[in-house]
Amino acid sequence: FIYKKILEKKDGLSNFWYFFIIIGIQLIIIIYKGGTLYYWQAWSQFTEFNAWPFVVGFLGIAFWLRVARVLEPVMGKSKIINLIADNTFSIMMNQFLGFMLVKAFFAIGYKYTNILFQDFAWSDYHTNIWYYYLPKGLQQTRVVYIFVAIALAIVIQKVIDRLKKRISYSSKNPEKRLLIIEIDLCIIACIIAYFIAAYVQNNGGVQIPKVNRYSLGSELFFDSTNLNASKYCISGFSTSEEFYTWTDGKEAILDFNIDNITSDLSLNLECGVYGESQDVNVYINEKYVDSFVAVGNGKYKIDIPYEVIEGNDVTVKFEIPEASSPASNGESTDDRVLGLSIEKMSIVEK
Repeated sequence: FIYKKILEKKDGLSNFWYFFIIIGIQLIIIIYKGGTLYYWQAWSQFTEFNAWPFVVGFLGIAFWLRVARVLEPVMGKSKIINLIADNTFSIMMNQFLGFMLVKAFFAIGYKYTNILFQDFAWSDYHTNIWYYYLPKGLQQTRVVYIFVAIALAIVIQKVIDRLKKRISYSSKNPEKRLLIIEIDLCIIACIIAYFIAAYVQNNGGVQIPKVNRYSLGSELFFDSTNLNASKYCISGFSTSEEFYTWTDGKEAILDFNIDNITSDLSLNLECGVYGESQDVNVYINEKYVDSFVAVGNGKYKIDIPYEVIEGNDVTVKFEIPEASSPASNGESTDDRVLGLSIEKMSIVEK
């Protein structure tokens, strides 16, 4: 603001000397202070109370103002650039709505398919606003969030602008009418928010919906390329690897929601082991049903009696009492408690 009102008209330095001075002063400060100074002015998070936040803030602003001046002749007539520049307030206010829509798209793919986005963190999606799913962990996919957030914010602002024009054409006092509409909308939003909060509180709080619906006979893969089993894994599993997923701990639990169970079931398992062999005890809905010794890379079949099944819920627990970590065995620094390296699994009617 000070630059625009006072300093810009006096700023006649060439780009070379301008950047030479700004960067030179910054380097002197960095050398003097022993590192780069960072301050979060927006949140008033200062580690010390003195002039440094103002000095480095001024230098940073001065740097980007000259960058803007250099770019303006090249980009200043771009319709896209000006569209973004003219709607920065809406972008700032509505960016998270765009982010959440992208996450919702990924969540739908995760919930309703056994193919798409199977490393999506369902619980984090519901509980952590800072969670951003990146397909295959690729940082470059963040550009999708940025594009949607900007585009949606511009659309919202355009709708608001059109509404304002209609009101101004149809009203003798458009500013007063707009203010009344804004107040009414705020009151309506508060009332809706109150009833939603009351309803949620009276019904036991926010419940994260399950995504563990399973169709009998569907094959579940635990390798990172074809992974579609993660939504059923409750606890005791490590990150998926190229060919399998290791169990991590003395127990590994999976939970399935299966419709129309009318008979005994069988669980088919393909896995390897850590070490020469592993004793495995199998529980269904906390009821012991079978034991087997896993050796090498093998295929195993576990019978699930109908009487241990509770409605549509089938919780499978593998108890692996001899699981251990490579670190404790002096083999490596890997401190995961490894038992089974699971490759495939399916549940079928017997």
